[in-house]
Amino acid sequence: MAEFIDFPRGIYRAAVFRDGKLESALFLGPADAAPQWDAVRALFEVESLGETERRMAMSGRSAGGLAETGPVICACFGVGLNVIRDAIASNSATNVEAIGKALRAGTNCGSCLPELKRIVHEHAHAV
Repeated sequence: MAEFIDFPRGIYRAAVFRDGKLESALFLGPADAAPQWDAVRALFEVESLGETERRMAMSGRSAGGLAETGPVICACFGVGLNVIRDAIASNSATNVEAIGKALRAGTNCGSCLPELKRIVHEHAHAV
């Protein structure tokens, strides 16, 4: 079973996977946060979902055309390394505070803050 809880937006999502197959899903929240039902419904037909597809099931969005997010750095909000690096490279988030504002990473439990600082430091020295 996988759960996603976004308290600020009032969203709760749960899904049950058995042997890699999506068995059931429950999405609760405001109407403006409704998932793309066709994208979720299509996942019930897939015999074995990979990690990306399982994450997409929880997001309620289609995986079509999306870039790979990379290893998850912020578990609270599912923010991946590639997304963080892209935000830094585009200058939309050049420090840990800006990453939090842009991506929400590091704004909940804070356990990813040391890793975010390391990523920012590495990028600053690579440029």
